[in-house]
Amino acid sequence: MVVGPPGESEPFFRHYYSQEGRVVVHYGPIPEPDSLENQLKYTYETKIGDIDGDTLQDIFVNRISGGEPGNGSLEAVILQNAGNGTFTTFVPNSTQLIEAASWQAAAIQLIFDDLNADGFLDILLKDLASTISGALDQMLFAPGEILSYQPQGTKAVDAYLKQFIDEVAAYQLNDSYFVDNAELVETGYWAWEVECELFLWGDFWEWLCYSYPVWVEYWYYDYSGFNADAVDVWEAVEDYNNGVGSYQVVWEIFESLFGVELASDLFCAQVILALNEIENEDHCKGLSISAALEAVRRSIAQNAREIDIQFGRKTGLVYITGHRVFKILPYHMAVEYRDPNSFKVTTISAACDLKLCLGTGGKLVSGENRPTDLPIFNTTVAEVITNLPPAVYFESVKDAREKYRDCLPYYGFPESTPETDYNSNGFVAGIVAATGGVPDFIGRGFDSMSYFRGGDTPVPNIEFTDQAPGCP
Repeated sequence: MVVGPPGESEPFFRHYYSQEGRVVVHYGPIPEPDSLENQLKYTYETKIGDIDGDTLQDIFVNRISGGEPGNGSLEAVILQNAGNGTFTTFVPNSTQLIEAASWQAAAIQLIFDDLNADGFLDILLKDLASTISGALDQMLFAPGEILSYQPQGTKAVDAYLKQFIDEVAAYQLNDSYFVDNAELVETGYWAWEVECELFLWGDFWEWLCYSYPVWVEYWYYDYSGFNADAVDVWEAVEDYNNGVGSYQVVWEIFESLFGVELASDLFCAQVILALNEIENEDHCKGLSISAALEAVRRSIAQNAREIDIQFGRKTGLVYITGHRVFKILPYHMAVEYRDPNSFKVTTISAACDLKLCLGTGGKLVSGENRPTDLPIFNTTVAEVITNLPPAVYFESVKDAREKYRDCLPYYGFPESTPETDYNSNGFVAGIVAATGGVPDFIGRGFDSMSYFRGGDTPVPNIEFTDQAPGCP
């Protein structure tokens, strides 16, 4: 129930009815959701105690600074120990809140990221077993809705989830990952072979037939060693790309495994309207899946507090980053730098000037801070090594981008054409080389830009100088 003067866009207060039948009264303007950058400035405390007297240690997570109450981000929540390594969540009432506030402080490592790509910061409670015996690490998902305080849920980070994330991330980079790594099994079966011969029997010709056993041998790929849901994702994507399946199947596998909704329909609608490279809802879902996949992967792997806990990249360094509309569109890359003082992220990349032009016909146009180059969408491809201080080097990249003419012909798959057409990966490879940078791919499963489509067709150095030829 919203109450306010007629015609006012901002009500004075709202009654919020939760599933437990409680009523929350919000007085004043409805809060707005914070940007992820601002949410990263929130601070939280963690405490442990026993909220229900079952002798199991429960966890109290509480936001102590940052943001407005009811803005859809995580606030005060109790993770109730189920005794099997998992937890359930609930919002404490006033009595429980007082009790939980008196519990012993616990040094639980909190990793912050948007784990389901809905625009709200979630929390991974990491290395819980060092604090609570037998506890699995927990992904705690923000409410994701204004004036909602109940988290969307928790998900235990067990071996099955880790295997799923690792295998689907590998498949994201390598279309033939499952085939390349499946066991080729030799097997066979016994069958009866029948042979017939024509014999002269007296004055008559007769057929004499006889049978004998033979071993029929064949080979097949055994996928049973892979994560079953990861294989289902692979098969659903292949069906979709072959025109015989729905991308919704892929979406539902991820939501079922995570136990929460991924990016909302509203989020997808906003992305579709805002981003020139996103053509339809399937593409939006694919971008959201890629963002969630990378967020969970880097959060699970994260173990150094000094590394930027949202983006998996250190401030003050230059990186090549990239994203993919999950298994639909090719990889797209950007050069990224995050200022260590202001924490402002700047990206430089290029794209076709036409909407979703995977073929020829458009121009390769550069730009700063394209919406899909936000760190929430992009994973780390390489660190750029240079003899210059990173801030100085990135300024040289920006200067080179200013000199680029924005008129080279675009082609989504330039490796199959003469070196006169380029894509965004060729732009990034070219501008990094032209400014004296060298990509460092150590530990990332590939060793050159040629691993990515168009990365082996870099835009020539001269295109980033004052000597570049004029546009046609």
